[in-house]
Amino acid sequence: MKNFLKALSSSIIGMISFVMLLIIATIIIIASAVWGSDKFGVIYDSETKPAPSFQLKLLSGGVSNLNEYKGKPLFIFVWATW
Repeated sequence: MKNFLKALSSSIIGMISFVMLLIIATIIIIASAVWGSDKFGVIYDSETKPAPSFQLKLLSGGVSNLNEYKGKPLFIFVWATW
């Protein structure tokens, strides 16, 4: 009888945990649908402007111009030591 009660209580605790997890997941889904998550806190400028053209010296010794990457995604990583 003790083993049965022990198994029953552990399965009840497992079911309660699963139900709580489902409730929390449902709340998160509803909250993201209501408030939206498309902007992620970013404020967008209503008017888009092209970036000014500039040149960067490459580590290989050459020069790269921003206009070479027009229409392509570009990530510029700037490292500074002060």
